[in-house]
This record gives sequence, structure tokens and C-alpha cells, in this order.
Amino acid sequence: MNKNKFRVWDFHAKKYQQLDMGNSCQQFIGILDKNLKEIFERDVVKFNSSKGQTVGVINYLEQDAAFVIDTSTNTFPITEVSLDSLEIVGNLNENFLYNDSGELIPMPN
Repeated sequence: MNKNKFRVWDFHAKKYQQLDMGNSCQQFIGILDKNLKEIFERDVVKFNSSKGQTVGVINYLEQDAAFVIDTSTNTFPITEVSLDSLEIVGNLNENFLYNDSGELIPMPN
């Protein structure tokens, strides 16, 4: 039986903590990237698409009951992405954010 795995981002301490009120909980999606790292919700991943190498954020769509990769222009169901090409490049809490145009950009240091 699979156990659900979660990690929790502490916005105040800016690091992962044990589950507590006021934290952001992110679920392991059950898939490893090409470097055998566990992929969680809100991870930023690089992958091959019909448009070449693409970067997007792992999200869960309740209406489809499925994980997807959201880019600034498209949503890719995780089932339609070559899993061999998935690589974690960061996450929305530590390394990336959305600018005013809705584009995913690296977080300024």
C-alpha cells in the first residue's frame, strides 16, 4: 500500500518543517524525476514538450483529480509528459515566483 507523503513549507522560517498550523502542505505525486528525486506539488520542473524544453509548476486539479504541469501558456497533464525528461529545478517557495504577467521567474536573491 502506498503511503501519502507530504512536506510542509514554513513561510516564516523559510524552510521545510513538520506539519503545523500556518504552513503550506505539499503532497508527493508518486513520481520520481530523472535524478530519482521525489516530485511534490509546487515543485518547478523542466521537461520536454512539443515546444522543446519547457519549465512549469506541478499542481493538482481537483476537477480532473489529476496532477498537471502549469506553464505560463499551457497546462500539461502529467500523464502526457515524458517522465524520463522530468527534472526538478526548484519550487515556488524557495526558488521561483510568478511576476505580474503570470510568468514563472527565478526568485531574486
